[in-house]
Amino acid sequence: MPTSPDFRVSDSNEDVWQFADCEFDDLRYELRVGGQPVEIERKPLDLLRYLLSKSGAVVKKEELLEAVWPGVLVVDASLATAVSKLRKALGDQEVIQTVSRVGYRIAVPVSRVRRANITDDLAPSATVVSTPEASSSPGPQRTRRLPFLQSSWLLWASLGGVVVAALVIGAVIIRFKKPPAAQPVSLAILPFQNVSGMSSMVGLLPEERLGVVVLSNMEGQALRESLMYWIFDRYLGAPMKDWNAETLAEQRRNDAADAKREREIEAKRVKGTKPPLALDAYAGTYEDSLYGPATVRVENGHLVLELTPKTAGDMEHWQYDTFRVTWRDHRDGKSFVQFDLDPVTAKVVTMRQIPDPGEPVEQVPVWVRVN
Repeated sequence: MPTSPDFRVSDSNEDVWQFADCEFDDLRYELRVGGQPVEIERKPLDLLRYLLSKSGAVVKKEELLEAVWPGVLVVDASLATAVSKLRKALGDQEVIQTVSRVGYRIAVPVSRVRRANITDDLAPSATVVSTPEASSSPGPQRTRRLPFLQSSWLLWASLGGVVVAALVIGAVIIRFKKPPAAQPVSLAILPFQNVSGMSSMVGLLPEERLGVVVLSNMEGQALRESLMYWIFDRYLGAPMKDWNAETLAEQRRNDAADAKREREIEAKRVKGTKPPLALDAYAGTYEDSLYGPATVRVENGHLVLELTPKTAGDMEHWQYDTFRVTWRDHRDGKSFVQFDLDPVTAKVVTMRQIPDPGEPVEQVPVWVRVN
C-alpha cells in the first residue's frame, strides 16, 4: 500500500517548526495555529513539511510533485489543491508564496526548534537550531500545467450523465476488489488536456483501487471537483459534506481577494503617460535562458506577447515603458512587463516581467532582444 513520503533528516522527528503564529510538530506530524491543533489532510501536511525543510528557497513545482506524490502520476491541479487547503488551514495568512510560473516558498521567517526531551507535552522544551529568513508578502498565482495523462491499468465503466443548467458532466467509476482501508486514503487528481472548451478530471484512490472520471463541456467551473468528492464520500461511507457550498464559499473569497488586489494595483498606476516609442519598435523576438523565447508582435493596433503557440496575451499600455498582459487563457490571469531601452540608441534591448509586491526579483524572467 502506498505510503506518504518520508521528509525527515537526522533527528528531525524531534523538531518543531515555528513560523508566523503557527507550529508544525514533526513528532506528532501536527499543525498548530495559534496554539490549537488544526484538522487537515495528510498531503497538505506533507507539502508544508517539505516547504519548511526548504524555508527561504523557491521550490519548483516538479520537485514538490515528486516529493509529495512519489511514484504517483499527478499534475499541478493536485498541488494547487493541496496549497489551497493548506492556506485555508493557516487562516489565509501570507505564509505560502506563489512564485509565478516557477513554484512555491515559505514567505515568513521559520525557526526550527528541537525538543530537549520527547514527551507527550504539546509545548515541549526546545532549543532554537536555525532561523532562515524569507520575504513576508505573497506573489500571484497564475501558473498552470495540464499535460495529457493516461493510465493503462484504468478500466472505465459508465456511471451516467449529470445535467446542471448548460453544463453536462459524465462520471465514470472504475472499481476493483476493495481492500480493507487500514490507513487514511490518499487522493490523486489528474486533469486531462482541455480541448475546444471541454474539460475533464480524473481522481484516483490508489488504496481503494478506485478511479473516477468526470467529463464536462465547460471550463473554469468547480462542479467537476464537487461531483468527484461527492462520489468519493458516498463510496467510502464518509460523513456527507456540502461540496457545492464549500467551493462556492472558496470562490467568493478568491473573487474578493482578486478585486481588492486589482483596486490596489490600479491606485498605484501613473495615469496620463504614453509609450515613448511606436508600437512596432517593441515588436521582435526575445530570449531568456530559463523561460525560453518570447515574441512580441503588433496585432489590430495593439501589442501581443506570445510565449508558446497556446500561451499568448494582449498587451495594454500601463505607464511609461510598462505594459499589462491579459492572457487569453483567463486562468493565467494578468502580468506586467517592462521594456528597457538603450540610453544611447533609444532602442529596446530587454523585456522583463515586473514582479508583484513581495515576489523575488531574481525569480522573474528577463528576455533579451535578439531581433
